[in-house]
Amino acid sequence: MDVLSTGFCASAMKGVLPHGPGESWASLWPSPRVQVVDIQRYPKIVTEPFVVSRFYVAVSDSASLIWLVVPPGSEMEELIDTFQIEVGSCITLNEYSVVAAKNALNVVVPLSITYSGTELSLLGNPTFEENLFCLSKEALTKRRGSVKSNLSRAIESHIKINLVDLVDTKGHELEEYALDLRIIWKGKQRHFTASGSMGRFVFDCIGVDRNGDAVSIYCTGQSGLYDIFSLGDCVCVTNAYLTCRSEAEGTMRLQLNERSFVVLRGEEAVSNIPTHPCRMFGAISVTNVLNCSNVGDIVHVEGVVTSVSSATLVNTRRGRVERSGILLQDSASSSLIDVTLWEEFSRDVRPGVGERWCFCGFVVGEFMRRLTLSSRYGSGAFQMQMALQGSLLPVKRTETLPFMSLENKDALQVVLDLEEASETLPVLAKIQRVRVPLTYVGCRGCGKQIRSKVSSCAACGGSSLEERFFVRLELSDGISAVSAVGFAQIGETLFGMDLPTLMKQREKSPAFEGNLARDVVGLPLLFWLLRSPDDSLLHVVRCQHIDMARCATTLLGALAQMMGSSCDA
Repeated sequence: MDVLSTGFCASAMKGVLPHGPGESWASLWPSPRVQVVDIQRYPKIVTEPFVVSRFYVAVSDSASLIWLVVPPGSEMEELIDTFQIEVGSCITLNEYSVVAAKNALNVVVPLSITYSGTELSLLGNPTFEENLFCLSKEALTKRRGSVKSNLSRAIESHIKINLVDLVDTKGHELEEYALDLRIIWKGKQRHFTASGSMGRFVFDCIGVDRNGDAVSIYCTGQSGLYDIFSLGDCVCVTNAYLTCRSEAEGTMRLQLNERSFVVLRGEEAVSNIPTHPCRMFGAISVTNVLNCSNVGDIVHVEGVVTSVSSATLVNTRRGRVERSGILLQDSASSSLIDVTLWEEFSRDVRPGVGERWCFCGFVVGEFMRRLTLSSRYGSGAFQMQMALQGSLLPVKRTETLPFMSLENKDALQVVLDLEEASETLPVLAKIQRVRVPLTYVGCRGCGKQIRSKVSSCAACGGSSLEERFFVRLELSDGISAVSAVGFAQIGETLFGMDLPTLMKQREKSPAFEGNLARDVVGLPLLFWLLRSPDDSLLHVVRCQHIDMARCATTLLGALAQMMGSSCDA
């Protein structure tokens, strides 16, 4: 692989594309071998949904250079993205196309390659025009005749900048610059999910600079890279770059890999960099979450903790897991949002009432028609400096509920977990979705469903048909969701009308049925559920509307039951 196809680059870049029968670049240069001189990605930040970021690879045939434009989603892109092809590697172009670029010169599009994982020094002495090849500092041509100095000494020669300088450049790579950061949160190391990336890992952390600005950091590399970062340590990074998936800063993060020089800093940096940031790039307020976010969004949110609930064990599909809750208030308004911490977050994150915290990478959910936040794998949380402003605004209550005694005999015994519901023990859940149509045509004799344009029942041969309620629901308890079906009683209770009324209204307005289904989405109800013997079907045997006062009574009764059972244990 170290014998290169000298002459290929110049011929392909400036040559005329063959048009004659039987003529092609593959026949002129079959399987040329070249060496990777530089790897660049452009654009580094994708702000438009239809813009695709591509790898551009400068390769050498020992005499000259040419650009390879790597197709998105190709095998070569994955090999570069997982660092199996590095600067210095040699590749063989088994299949390729030569394409004319806008500057009237040609570039190569690799279609099928083989490669050597060995990183070699620059082979030969290629010459090139610098205005056509704006190579990075990591290019092999920049290393000719030089030996890498000690990394820490090399970084000292870089110009020091802060995070705000990097953000203002909209993703400019940290080539000639260095950035001092303190690691204030560090996530777990996990395997890189791309195929062919054995031995490679990723992990997330959060760093703060000397100005008190914080940013998410995404690290990819060998397992040894994980040990460089320790919680509370100060590091210096270069050859990193800022990425985001949209114009929103919430997707912004600093990207690091083995090409990023990372060196522990001394005591002078420790004293200059704060332990609690005053700003997190990409973080939004509680009010913005409530007004602008949708269920399923991943957000960074900051606010002041107004209450903390102790950790409890709850039953989920993954078994019994630890859960705790936080009530977070907007720093500048009375907006509130519930934050749920699961498993290790419930154990490790311990905010105090009155402290300002930032919760990063939390997923937006919904319960009882209110948006909530929940931790997930890869989430982060850290304390921030208090903002220089007055005390929190008082929370205005729009309604007052009468005090409900825990001994109120009118309170139903319910569960809050769909998995624990039965035909005798209801669950408090909300309707997440109602499928239409709400009816089906069935045989009056045996009840079997009859397909359209069929005049008789295939099961019993009966010809007397009738329309019946058939309600298909998706129910959620705030943690998990299930599909269930109900029939006549459920349809009448849920929609407040019998079948003839529904059919009459549907004839008047074709949109009536869809509007009726949408009107009940998000409502909290009590559901009595029956499971089939093989657990393949969930049947709603009864449902009951509840008003908010009754809902509060039900919740208090359920909490009293849970507390009583935990005390007995």
